Amino acid sequence: MQLGLLYNRFGDPTAPRFAEDINIPCFYMKNAMGYKRVREFRREYDITHLIRWGITAGGSQDQYFERVYNSSEAISSTSQKILARRILRDAGIPVPKTSQRLESFDESEYPVMLRRSGTSGGDNIMLVAKPPHKMETSFVANILKTDSRAYLSEYWEKDQEYRVHVALGQPLFMAEKVPRTAPKEAFRQIVWNIGEFWQYGDNQDVLPLFSDQCVNAIKALELDFGAVDVIRKGDEVQILEVNTAAGMQKKSRRKYYEAFRDIEGAVISWDNNEENVIEE
Repeated sequence: MQLGLLYNRFGDPTAPRFAEDINIPCFYMKNAMGYKRVREFRREYDITHLIRWGITAGGSQDQYFERVYNSSEAISSTSQKILARRILRDAGIPVPKTSQRLESFDESEYPVMLRRSGTSGGDNIMLVAKPPHKMETSFVANILKTDSRAYLSEYWEKDQEYRVHVALGQPLFMAEKVPRTAPKEAFRQIVWNIGEFWQYGDNQDVLPLFSDQCVNAIKALELDFGAVDVIRKGDEVQILEVNTAAGMQKKSRRKYYEAFRDIEGAVISWDNNEENVIEE
């Protein structure tokens, strides 16, 4: 078999460096590019097994590979936050209450989070402290009317937040979000966004408290691998979302190599050049 990797996150080095780590061909595509580019990539390198790293382009070509890890269809469903949460909830996985209708939340359920489309990493997420006085004509209502992918979400005063990596049915590792700056400043942030105030700590073994739920979240979304964002309050947990193109350092990418290495027929090796380590 011959593994190949497709990715579309221009500027993010994880996907091409992972392909370099394990010595397989990779190809950068924009989602607007069509099936012909995928077909050319498959034929040029005789790709039989394809890894899709957060990219849906050329999904009609998936049928011509013996195996696709993260199909175009599964990535598309996962990227639609409302649909993904519905799938997870129907599978019995705890997720925050989510709706595109203001009236879905009682006054006692406020504050709630408002997330608009086209955002990532916590950008443009707002805290709605109480129900708008004029519900139908409020600023929040207008956003929900004009932005088809905007939604309201239950606000949880979490104690901890983690990113849990899962591949091929197994939890690989997790990293806890830890303050980058003074804890008081960091904890004032509504969204624990990686950047000025927060960063991921060292890799750890996945806690049994939510290990099965993270594996089941990947299965429910019909993915083969992904990074599950988990929030915790005491012994309660909720799944926020699943990422299909998470950024990683080399020590983390090696865990993915160890998972894919065990695929029957896989011919991959690990590049031990430690100069390839990156800062996320």
